[in-house]
Amino acid sequence: MVLCQIESQFLLLSAKKKKKKKKKKKKKKKKKKKKKNQDYSIIPRSTGSSSRKSSGSPCLLSGCPMTSQFTKLFSFILANVHDPAAPDDAALRLPCYSCMSPYLEDHYPYISHLYRKPLSFDIHCDKHSLDQSYLYSKNCSDMCVTLRINDVVGGRRRHGYMRGCLSDLHGYNHSLIRTLAERQGCLDTTARELFLPTAQRQELEPSRLSLCACHSNLCNLSVSPPLLLIFLAVILLLFLMR
Repeated sequence: MVLCQIESQFLLLSAKKKKKKKKKKKKKKKKKKKKKNQDYSIIPRSTGSSSRKSSGSPCLLSGCPMTSQFTKLFSFILANVHDPAAPDDAALRLPCYSCMSPYLEDHYPYISHLYRKPLSFDIHCDKHSLDQSYLYSKNCSDMCVTLRINDVVGGRRRHGYMRGCLSDLHGYNHSLIRTLAERQGCLDTTARELFLPTAQRQELEPSRLSLCACHSNLCNLSVSPPLLLIFLAVILLLFLMR
């Protein structure tokens, strides 16, 4: 009888232990399921909220892909789009001869405030021995000019020549040049009238000058092409009247 009671008690205890183990296993499984459900519920919500924030709020950071794309697009537009009202390059490339009489090279430090230094000081720049093969040319943005200077060197009169751009003349009289540009020829004037006095330059002496201007390529070869044409026209008229 005693053994039967002991066996029954042992069986009851083992059954209780099994039930407890089963309950513990069930609780663990429930906890694991809850954790998984919590993880699945948290992850999409966080990603969704972050995506909404990122898509809804404007990107103000320097590393934002939208800003980098915009800067690339803007730089492409600047590099490839041209101003339709931009000036023509051909208008800024008027070739003109640039030279001075050789004796003016020694005197240039004293006249550098009046004339820009030419590309050469050559005897071929003078009218009586003008040779195009020995002259240098440069691009001008205004007009080609030829200036004949009635000079006195060592008590003797002589003519010096300066050929170049209108911008090579420093501080010239704009009203005088305006009338010359309208006429497209030559103008007899003085150094005092052509070069106006400034704070760095006093009034010049009234020495005689002859200034010619033209707008075609390498046109500053002769001093007075219009006068030559007039002279030839007069000779032709006299010949026809005979």
